[in-house]
Amino acid sequence: MSADWSIDGRAEVLAIRNRIREVVEYMKFELCPGKELIELTLGDPTCCGILPPHPDVLKAVSDSVLSGLHNGYKMSKGSEEARQALADKYSSPGSVLSPDDVYLTHGCSGAIQFAFQALLSPGQNVLTPRPGFSVYNTMCSSLQIENRLYRLDPARTYEADLTDLESKIDSNTGAIVVNNPSNPCGSVYSHQHLMDILTLAEKYRLPIIADEVYGNMTYSGNKFYQLGSISESVPVLSCSSLAKIWLVPGWRLGWLVIHNKKGILRQSVYDSFNKLSTLTLGPCSLIQGALPKILSVPQSWHDDVTRHIECTALTCYNSLQKAPGLTPIKPQGAMYIMIEIDFSKFPDIPNISEFVQLLCKETSVKLMPGSCFETNTAIRIVTVDKKEKMQEACDRICEFCSNHFKP
Repeated sequence: MSADWSIDGRAEVLAIRNRIREVVEYMKFELCPGKELIELTLGDPTCCGILPPHPDVLKAVSDSVLSGLHNGYKMSKGSEEARQALADKYSSPGSVLSPDDVYLTHGCSGAIQFAFQALLSPGQNVLTPRPGFSVYNTMCSSLQIENRLYRLDPARTYEADLTDLESKIDSNTGAIVVNNPSNPCGSVYSHQHLMDILTLAEKYRLPIIADEVYGNMTYSGNKFYQLGSISESVPVLSCSSLAKIWLVPGWRLGWLVIHNKKGILRQSVYDSFNKLSTLTLGPCSLIQGALPKILSVPQSWHDDVTRHIECTALTCYNSLQKAPGLTPIKPQGAMYIMIEIDFSKFPDIPNISEFVQLLCKETSVKLMPGSCFETNTAIRIVTVDKKEKMQEACDRICEFCSNHFKP
């Protein structure tokens, strides 16, 4: 006896898209014969094999394993010791935090998802940057939240266009996302610009979800300001992880830190985070056990890593200024550079997807299209490889643009 089993996936789930992963894992790229592939798509600092973690980081995990103390479950929101270490790290003279202000998550993306779920209800909207990290839109789709994009201005090194940001706020807005330093833009916001954003958030009584996973990964002449430490009244949920700054994205340990100086966030928000953490039961216990020692890695090592990335980023910036039809925006931090494209100068290339695919076909340089970040006029380059390889990639891009440029 046979039966017709018709089992379909839920339409809401099937509508979820992570555009970065679609490009990296599923988009087919044709390579140029005889030219080595130069892969500059995924924001993974380990992909080139030239930026290893600090030895103390590896030893901390080894010690955690060998101790035998971290093989079992921890508290759903994370161990007391790990959360205390993060509370100490994020405390400032005007904002002393406790372990109860910290929740451990599965990567920074897990922290952002917790923030969305705790603060926003289906049908509400959240304001996120354009260009911006694709996971914001992915989470909005999964949680039935409207993603309202506010403009970042390339002419001002991708600062938030505050007029556009304010125009997107209505009675149904639940929060503002601020990504600083920025993925994909490589921008770092000044103290004054952050204060202007806080003023706007206070005017409309909106909490801020601060994606600060690249915090302190800033280039010469720029300074990172932790948004929660400078906010006097606006609640800030700071999201970060070990991934980028400690060069271990695959370890998937992130955290959400609540800055609530005036007590504006009610106990029900903390209760929401407590309940959300029981869905996942926390990240890897072994990494939690190592976290206090990992956080004590010397700042000088972080500085050396950032200087390497800065060197390659500025190599790209200087080289791509020579490419006709392209306008690179000078990066200030993180591990990316965005390049604006004047498509009127490339009449044989109709859109951003065709640009990156044709570039790869003719040069074997693989980049991320701006469509992954809600913009159709730019491309993003990851700047963690060797300087020589980055220079080679830029030379190929310049040649490609010269071949297709029609003024």
